[in-house]
Amino acid sequence: MREVALVGLVIAVVAGSLILVVGSFGVLVEGLVQWHRNNRSSPVTSPATLVAKHQEGSDPRPLGTLYYLTFRFDSGDEVETLVAESVWRRLTVGDRGRLTLRGTRYWAFDRSTGHPGPR
Repeated sequence: MREVALVGLVIAVVAGSLILVVGSFGVLVEGLVQWHRNNRSSPVTSPATLVAKHQEGSDPRPLGTLYYLTFRFDSGDEVETLVAESVWRRLTVGDRGRLTLRGTRYWAFDRSTGHPGPR
């Protein structure tokens, strides 16, 4: 009876490990596909307004803090994008300008004159 329980436990551990490996591989492949699409995309520039900023994590997290900006286009659609800390600190909610994306990747944001934001 103990042998049957042990075999069941081993099968459960192996199955769980396999699910974890397959799931991780799927996430990795999805990320690589998006990276490839972004690299093949031409930059697209549209008028937009910065409507939100947030950050996730904090040091001493292995990857540090992640910085996000949310922009709203004139159409009302919004996009949230990961940016470098220097970009995140330079921009202020309410800044209006021309947002350039390359696929889903942030490329640049040129503020309109008249709203300089903090330097």
